[in-house]
Amino acid sequence: MGPGKSVDVFGNMRRIDNRKADILFGVGNLYKILSTGNEASDEEISDCLADIMTSSIVLGDCLGISYRDIEDKVIKKLRVQILQ
Repeated sequence: MGPGKSVDVFGNMRRIDNRKADILFGVGNLYKILSTGNEASDEEISDCLADIMTSSIVLGDCLGISYRDIEDKVIKKLRVQILQ
């Protein structure tokens, strides 16, 4: 979020709560898929991960954080993870 910007968190409370629920639902689905004992397909796993990522980006938007800021941080964190 840039300087001087404010976020109407209370006005966005329903959208924020919905996005948080979407993220938890996505993590729950991923956990369920991976813990069933059956081999999960790449399609199922990538779909769950994509749902979690998109819900996170939309949550950031509700909180006044730009997609670009999130993308920059993700790229930095990926570089660190890849180097470990």
